[in-house]
Amino acid sequence: MVTVRVAPAFSGMIAGVTSSTLQISTTLSVAVIGGIFYSMLDTDKSGANITHAFIVALLAMAVCLAAGAGLSIRLIRRASGLPSDPASRIPQRS
Repeated sequence: MVTVRVAPAFSGMIAGVTSSTLQISTTLSVAVIGGIFYSMLDTDKSGANITHAFIVALLAMAVCLAAGAGLSIRLIRRASGLPSDPASRIPQRS
């Protein structure tokens, strides 16, 4: 993928950048999802309100995962030279 383009002399540096990026993204996601959960929870700590806050936070995670999957598929298609529109890959009959 993208790290293939890095010269071998810089492989340690790119490994550090990749590791740092993963750690920062994990930290930010915990903070953002926790913020969404607690903002939805508000001051009422009833079971129904906790369930509602959990569902909203879970939906936020699902949206982020779907966006990440879509971007990953787009990056893979661009790197492999495939068209981004699946319908354009279907052979046309003469």
